[in-house]
Amino acid sequence: AKKKKAAEAAEAEAESSPESPQSVADKHAHAPKHVAVSLSEDVGLRETVFAALAGLGGAKYDLAESEIPADTVTHLVATSASKRTLKLLFAAARGIQVVSAEWVLRSYEARKWLPMQGKFVLRPAAEKGRALQGLRVFVASGNKLDRAQTERLVTDAGGTALTNHTCKRAGRAHFSVGCVFTHEGVKKRDEEWLINAVLQGGVPPEDVPPPADAPEGGAEAKEEGAAAGDESDEDGGDGNSEEF
Repeated sequence: AKKKKAAEAAEAEAESSPESPQSVADKHAHAPKHVAVSLSEDVGLRETVFAALAGLGGAKYDLAESEIPADTVTHLVATSASKRTLKLLFAAARGIQVVSAEWVLRSYEARKWLPMQGKFVLRPAAEKGRALQGLRVFVASGNKLDRAQTERLVTDAGGTALTNHTCKRAGRAHFSVGCVFTHEGVKKRDEEWLINAVLQGGVPPEDVPPPADAPEGGAEAKEEGAAAGDESDEDGGDGNSEEF
């Protein structure tokens, strides 16, 4: 409560005492572009962080209400990076840096955005779209994730999500996820394999296809194809708030 009041007081003081253009530039030199705050388990800390963000200025910020962060988010404030939630999964796929509230609070105390330091980082930002780059994945259905979420995850991680084992424009899938049966030459994998690949920044070495098998289509395109003849699990969960 004391930190929140102090942050609110700092914001009021800043509004009543206009800063010079140079001082504002210095204050915001290390400001992030878009901060999403995911502190649902600690309302008091969340309010304190929002007050500090308002006092600091220079960055767009909002509450991470959706389980999938907005496309413009560059930093996600969380209490831990160890939980396997949709927010952290998509943060890994999109190269979003997961940071602690301490970064915002220490910056507020310094009256300027501090450079990012290792002690503030809960999960370093991976290269956006790197985990599944160049890989084609046929998504049949999901269990922990529903089909739409799985397809989006594949695309955000740099892969091509197919709705059939083979697509004329993109070529044959390298992997199938959620299938009971799969076509010859297509490796059958489960959701856990996909989740681990995204969180670890890539597939296991034994699953990396040879260079000659590079995709013909765009890595980020979602290819549509007829799903006739492919048997898959029909049930899928939304996985919106559960940890997996």
